Parts: sequence; C-alpha cells; structure tokens
Amino acid sequence: MAAEPIDFMALEPLLLDRLRATLPAHVHVLAARDLAGLTEGTQLTPAVHVLYRDYRPGRAPASGWEELDQLWLTVIAVRNVSTLATNEAVRADAGPLMGAVIGALGGWRPDLRGYKPLSLDGAPAAGYRAGFGYFPLGWRAPMRVRAACTGEP
Repeated sequence: MAAEPIDFMALEPLLLDRLRATLPAHVHVLAARDLAGLTEGTQLTPAVHVLYRDYRPGRAPASGWEELDQLWLTVIAVRNVSTLATNEAVRADAGPLMGAVIGALGGWRPDLRGYKPLSLDGAPAAGYRAGFGYFPLGWRAPMRVRAACTGEP
C-alpha cells in the first residue's frame, strides 16, 4: 500500500494563524508571498514574517518512517529612527515582540499528524538599515512522515 502524500508546507498556515491569534492586533503577521515586491518603503511595522528555511533529515528507521526537522524563521521587523547611530530604540522595540513570538511558538505543538512541539533553533544575524531592524528567530519543527517506499512489493 502506497504512503499517503503529505503537504510539506502544511505548517505555514498554522504558524500564521497561531501568531495572528496570539500577538497584539497591531502586529502584522505576513507570509512569504507578502514579500513579493516589498521594499523598506512599503514594509509594514511592527511585523512578523513567517518563512520556510530548510529541513534537516533525521534517521530513517526500518519501520518505513522518515524523521526530519523542518526549519522555519520568524523575522520581526520594527522601525524606530530616534537612535539611528546606535539602533538602541529599534532593539528596545523588538525585544518585547520577540518575547511574544517565543511565547506563542515555543513548545507549541501544531495540530498536524506527525509533528512534535516547536523549539528555538539557530537563525541569521539581526540586520539594521535606515531605522529598520530585522530580528530573525529560528524554529525547529520535528516531524515524522511515512516513507514512500517501505520495501514492500
């Protein structure tokens, strides 16, 4: 019997929904599709962008299951021009929002078959430009899926 196909990107809408339900209403929660044509002139702030990053294969037990970690990013975007030379104000604005995102996703288990709770993972460095600050938080989403071929004829 063939394994049921999975939607490898099924977690994205759940991440978006979780953040929209948890974060304050004035925070824009945006998907990768919202980045098309985005410039700093059109960047909404404060915002959290949800982006698929990569995956890491795990072990493939003989039982026909594949274990892997999906890697996701939530990138917090804030703007504050009051301390351009030091970026102190932009970091002060980002800190509470970063904490809220960690509170929303840390240890949260998606309602998808095969997923385990999310945990923090590595992320690229923060970036600053013209009063904007971009603060990535990396997420590891362990999952287990049925392999397509289990060795059965």
